[in-house]
Amino acid sequence: MGQQDKKTTKKLSQHILSYSNCQGLGSLLTVRTLKALVATEKPNVIFLAETKNQEAIILKMQRLLKFSNYQVCDPIGLAGGLAMLWNEDIIIHIERATKHFFFIQPIQRFEWGLLYV
Repeated sequence: MGQQDKKTTKKLSQHILSYSNCQGLGSLLTVRTLKALVATEKPNVIFLAETKNQEAIILKMQRLLKFSNYQVCDPIGLAGGLAMLWNEDIIIHIERATKHFFFIQPIQRFEWGLLYV
């Protein structure tokens, strides 16, 4: 009887961190908290709400947290602001981005995991 080939398949999983009320990304406390969460949880995607900052600040955060991609919806005055950061191993198609939400479609099939903060 022949030995069957055992194929090892790596199950891809995707971890999403949702920080739903950043209180502005300019705050040192917010930056420290987010940096610690990313180090601990190692998410592939981060969604940030109430960033209260323009794209330049989000770009700095993207570099600090070592994410390769981002999408931003700037706040209106000092209210609102959305951002999404994701790693290069994730391919995301952004169907629609508004001041209220991002509608995204992951291109690969993943097992989804959510962490709400």
